[in-house]
Amino acid sequence: MAEKNWALGENGAKVVEVSHEAAHVASAASNLLVEREDLLWITSDAPQHVTLKLAESHPPLRYVGWHVWHDYLTNPKTVEVASGESVDDMVAQLVCQAVSGAGTQVWKLPNAIPPNHLFVRVKILETFSPGPTYMNNVVLFANDPGARFRGARTAELTVPKQAGASAARMSVLLKELDEDIRALHPIKTVSPKKNMLLYVPQEPMAAFPHEYAEEESASPNLRGPAERQGSNYMNRGPQYAVAGERLEGVTPAHVAPAAGTVEVSRGFNERLCALEQAVASLTQSMNHQREDLTMIKRLLLQQASERRRELEQRLTAQQASSAQQQLQLQQHEKPHRVSRHQVSVDFPEDALRSFVEAVVAPKLHKHTKRTEAQTIAKLDEFLKDIVAEITLAVDDRVRFHQQASLNNTGLLPDMAPHNSESRRVESTNAPPCLMKARERSSEVDCRAAQPAPATVPPRPLASSAATPPESSVSRRQGKGAGSAPVSIIRDGSLEPDLSFFRGSGENRR
Repeated sequence: MAEKNWALGENGAKVVEVSHEAAHVASAASNLLVEREDLLWITSDAPQHVTLKLAESHPPLRYVGWHVWHDYLTNPKTVEVASGESVDDMVAQLVCQAVSGAGTQVWKLPNAIPPNHLFVRVKILETFSPGPTYMNNVVLFANDPGARFRGARTAELTVPKQAGASAARMSVLLKELDEDIRALHPIKTVSPKKNMLLYVPQEPMAAFPHEYAEEESASPNLRGPAERQGSNYMNRGPQYAVAGERLEGVTPAHVAPAAGTVEVSRGFNERLCALEQAVASLTQSMNHQREDLTMIKRLLLQQASERRRELEQRLTAQQASSAQQQLQLQQHEKPHRVSRHQVSVDFPEDALRSFVEAVVAPKLHKHTKRTEAQTIAKLDEFLKDIVAEITLAVDDRVRFHQQASLNNTGLLPDMAPHNSESRRVESTNAPPCLMKARERSSEVDCRAAQPAPATVPPRPLASSAATPPESSVSRRQGKGAGSAPVSIIRDGSLEPDLSFFRGSGENRR
């Protein structure tokens, strides 16, 4: 019966504290509680520790150790084992100095861990080379587990009862050789120290006898060169020789060797051993390569999953930030409709009025000046046009009276009449706004060309106020006629008869 390992989860153990563990599930510290080589606890550089809580019903534990499945340079070298009733109260039990290589290494404690110590701490103080270290399992036994504490997974050796002793002996030899080939991989041949027992992690080295073989030891040691048969070439190490004389010791006592058995020749054994060794070496190399490839594949998958998780997190964060920015932009782009009820002014009205006046007053002053200047300029032009039109009208009137007087008296026959053509020539330089006035004056001249009645004598001007101003035309004509003054004769034919108004006024009186 295999010894019970109290550091497994199936026996009540739990992980309560760990210094560091990898993020991947297959590398967590809880893998120490499962007896599988593909599950392990991967941690960082030493020192690292893990604390286990054992079942309350555990017996005194005298053997402690751990299992590593590969001969890596970062395997634990120096390990401290401590126990206590609580996590804060730990007592160091043993400092183990491991040997390099894969497999399970077990130490016997100088003082057993008592049942009241429910917490056991395994601390990796040093590794063979710097780098992340690991462990597959922690082992805690109450008694010596022997060389086959994992022997439950392999079948016990059975010797077929055949009539031919030679066939029975060959079958036993082949089975024992198969046992040795399977045990080649995990075993490292080292000289055990004072308190260290080196055990096989996977398959046993020696075959178990039947349960009725009382003379066999409970913990058989590895077979040496003296216990095997074969050539000198095959006896270089305990793992390369084929057992010969040990066959009788393994054979049960009730199976008696048959009489007349034929001894197998030495040369046949040597050839058989060489063939089995070649097969074993090839199998071992293939297993190593398969395990290495499996480890590389697992690491690559772990890295790929972690990288993919990081990329997904980055992408999710970027999408969230972009969505938030778009939402903010949409909120800012929406028109803010503010009613008059939502606007309130807290400063006084006088201050607002003074502020507006101070801001608007300079602009109003400038605008007023500009408007005033424009208005004055337009008014000046308008007045100039009016004065020019009045002047032309007066000149035309004076010229008309002069012509009328000359025609009636005949004093100046040499004076050429100022006809409409001369006025048309003079008016070429006049502004357009005076063209209508001149046209009206020309019409008056045409009507005035008819001779006035002789019954109306010319009357002198009554006063100086009624005398029209001397025009530029009269001045020019006067200068041309010998510089003689021209008397302005008032035409009474066109004036209304004031006697009627006088008579009516007297009658009214």
